[in-house]
Amino acid sequence: SRAWEGASPEMVQQYMQIDGWVRAAFIRKVYAILSTQLLMTVGICVGLIYASFVHGDPHYPSSFGYWLAGPGYYVSFIAILLSMCTLCGVFSCKNSYPMNMFGLALFTSGISFSISTICVIYYGSGFGPQLLLAFIISTATFLALTVFTIFSKIDFEFLGPILCLGIVVLLIWSMILSIFYMFSGFHTGPQLVFVIFGVVLFVGFIIYDTYMIVN
Repeated sequence: SRAWEGASPEMVQQYMQIDGWVRAAFIRKVYAILSTQLLMTVGICVGLIYASFVHGDPHYPSSFGYWLAGPGYYVSFIAILLSMCTLCGVFSCKNSYPMNMFGLALFTSGISFSISTICVIYYGSGFGPQLLLAFIISTATFLALTVFTIFSKIDFEFLGPILCLGIVVLLIWSMILSIFYMFSGFHTGPQLVFVIFGVVLFVGFIIYDTYMIVN
């Protein structure tokens, strides 16, 4: 480009090296924040599971466990809505430290509480091993997709608008299913389709976000 006209090859190489250092530092920072969020979610989830059952035994719920599976279930919906509002607020102060970190911590806490509530209900129903298996599969899938995207030569930028529409559909769909679940009980068919759609959507998010971070 014209910006480099007349510059010596040594200067160009030096600036490219500095750009590489800045990019690597940015990637490390992003993945450090992401790892902290994941560890925070796992910690809250495990903590609430053990607080909801006597000695972690799913056959003996504690008083807190009864509350979490009852009124706490509805509180988790409020937590999701507040988390979404917090996320919108984080965008307005994304370059203002430490407000951006504080907002991100609030968002992570709200989402973690909602996920933990669901895990407590499943754990109490005897699906503890399945929860652990889901965690292992999710972690392995995330790492595999991240490595694939980093070393792939495919341009995944086109996924942005599709994923944005997909997350709106998923949120509305989840609210509708929750209402039906409260009044008519659990139905395997619609729930299975919802889960498959969510898995495909977030696989796309992992690929898209990784591509945008690295490139």
